[in-house]
Amino acid sequence: MSEECSEYIKKITVLERQIKLLGESRKQEERLRTQLNQTMDALKEKKQQLRELNEHLEERVKERTHELNESMHQLTLLASTDHLTKVTNRMKFSILLEQKIKEHKRTQLPISLVFFDLDYFKKVNDTYGHIVGDEVLIAFTQAVTEHIRGEDIFSRWGGEEFIALFNNCDGLGALQRSERLRKIIEQTFHPIAKQITCSIGVTEIRDTDTNDTVILRVDQALYQAKEEGRNRVVLL
Repeated sequence: MSEECSEYIKKITVLERQIKLLGESRKQEERLRTQLNQTMDALKEKKQQLRELNEHLEERVKERTHELNESMHQLTLLASTDHLTKVTNRMKFSILLEQKIKEHKRTQLPISLVFFDLDYFKKVNDTYGHIVGDEVLIAFTQAVTEHIRGEDIFSRWGGEEFIALFNNCDGLGALQRSERLRKIIEQTFHPIAKQITCSIGVTEIRDTDTNDTVILRVDQALYQAKEEGRNRVVLL
């Protein structure tokens, strides 16, 4: 009997040890599960942070791209616009003229070139100063741009010289339109410099023309207008 009790006691001891080990194993499992859950939660948080960071970066990239595109647009405008009068500058006009000559040769639609030169402008600068001179140039530009069509191109060639392309307009039509512009300009008054007048040369683009030949011809027409007494229009 004593021996049987000893055996039971041994079995109980073994079972208690196994139960203890099992309990410790379950505690270890719970600790591991807790650590796993904490790690997964931390991973989810990191993923969310990365997602938010990516969204922020994408938004910043979009904003920066827009800013760069806007800057490029502004630089393009600066490169092609006269800073004082805000019309197309000579460099841009030369590019457009070359395109229009090619267009004329392809379509045979009439295009005319008109060259303006403000009369006695040097005297305005010498008498009243360059600030008044600038105001006269701006007033002249406004008078012209308000009375040409949207399809026409008006540009400052340099100093007091301006040039225009009249699309779908032959030489005679350009002459008539330029005469109307001359009268409008003649009625434009500056409070200090008073009356503004200009001489105008006109020519129609020909099939054989290049930038140089048509500019030379319209310049000759302008020179003739000045030689004949200024404040007039000459067609060549």
